Amino acid sequence: MRTLKSTLLNICCVIICLLVSQAHGQYCSASSDNCDYEYISDVYVGTIENGGTGCSGYGDYTSMSTIMEVGGSYLITVTNGEPYSGDQCGIWVDWNADEDFFDPNEAITVTGSPGYGPYTAMITPPPGAATGDTRMRVRVMWTGILSSCGTTTYGEVEDYTINVAPPTTTWLEPIADAYVSLDYPNTNYGTETKLRVGEKDSAGYTIYLKFDLSSIPPGQAIFSAQLHLHAYEVSYYAPSVLAKFVTDDSWQETEITGANAPTSYGSTLAVSIAPGDNAWDVTVNVDQSYTTDGVYSVQLGYFLRDYDEYYAHFGSREHPTPSFRPYLEIEHDVPFCGGTGTADNPYQICTGEQMNNIGRLPARWDKHYKLMADISMADYSGSSYNKIGTSSPTSRPYTPFKGVFNGNYHSISDFSYFAYSSSDDLYIGLFGYVHDGTIKNLKLISPNIYTNHYSQRFVGPIAGYIERTDIFGCSVIGGTVDGEDYVGGLIGISKTSSLSRLNHWI
Repeated sequence: MRTLKSTLLNICCVIICLLVSQAHGQYCSASSDNCDYEYISDVYVGTIENGGTGCSGYGDYTSMSTIMEVGGSYLITVTNGEPYSGDQCGIWVDWNADEDFFDPNEAITVTGSPGYGPYTAMITPPPGAATGDTRMRVRVMWTGILSSCGTTTYGEVEDYTINVAPPTTTWLEPIADAYVSLDYPNTNYGTETKLRVGEKDSAGYTIYLKFDLSSIPPGQAIFSAQLHLHAYEVSYYAPSVLAKFVTDDSWQETEITGANAPTSYGSTLAVSIAPGDNAWDVTVNVDQSYTTDGVYSVQLGYFLRDYDEYYAHFGSREHPTPSFRPYLEIEHDVPFCGGTGTADNPYQICTGEQMNNIGRLPARWDKHYKLMADISMADYSGSSYNKIGTSSPTSRPYTPFKGVFNGNYHSISDFSYFAYSSSDDLYIGLFGYVHDGTIKNLKLISPNIYTNHYSQRFVGPIAGYIERTDIFGCSVIGGTVDGEDYVGGLIGISKTSSLSRLNHWI
């Protein structure tokens, strides 16, 4: 029979173990003497699925792990094997990786405890959590002081591994924003609560915003960047607004005017403004800014129309309503297995996923890459593959591949590409359009490229179109290739390029 004596014994053990763990700076021991009643039957969180384990007093399951991103929320469910009145569950995560569970936020609030269970909790890695592997401890016990340390009479303890990852989505508010007008070239509007774009009262207005990207961890890549502005007033004829890249980030919010505003170039697709949230895809330019000075500036301009008024008012960063303020939504992650993209330290490609990432990052198509192993592209065929180099140098935007890809005498197998759409009728291959680039020492094994035969041109397993490009030490072994015009077993078409030591299609 459970007695007050056993409860007091539990308390003493917890206190002693707590003191010992603090003195030695390592994870304290925790277990139970008896789990005929309470024990941990199941633990489910993320990719950890540990069910029907029975009882061992203490279970070391640190070989089982799951990834948790800083700021993300993850549901954990713990099931009590033999529920008993007064049972309780505790969960702890060592967020600062100092080998104890005593710091703020390391004890997780558990729903259903005390009680019979099952017990649930939301685990959210806090800002500042140490990245990498750390420990999560789960405990089920009967009454007494619930602690991460010590031996109890009844219950069980299990340890797991949490891999803490930096947040892959970041929301940034601008560090500066303003609108300007060439019709009022010496007027500054930087402190207003609105941002105006379009034509109003016979004057034209454009918007400038600036973002600090330094909070994104180093070594990442920007896979998506969406600029969001909230329109709270839109004229009957809504303006079509496009985002242009501003390379000069020196402008100041309280000084910028129509006369001194920096120039811009390129543009996104135009957005026809509607009340509420409006978004522009600015991924390429944000990634370019991230890899250079870490500051991104953008201009929002508009198409000239024949109407007297076509304008929109957005909330600025000074707007009193937080949901009206502009922000940049950025998805980012580590794209490759090493390197910085320079000639001396090229980006390292270790997996098919990382090879596919090159095509997602056109702002880096002038960098150096090195294949570190034989890889398969079986998981990235058809529309799943991101072609590298999608247009000629005379196109806008300018998006050929103009970097250096060193196959490092490794092979790429299982590459398949299916081009059935008329929107994908040019520059088809592992690389699409290569200009002023280099591809070397690469073996492509059994590639398969299928088209609809009616419109696809410039088709080749290694590259569809190369211009002023060096290709050497490369080969294609087996596979099939088809298309309408300029189809080759290695390269679709070569223009003023160097093809040396290039193996024939075998």
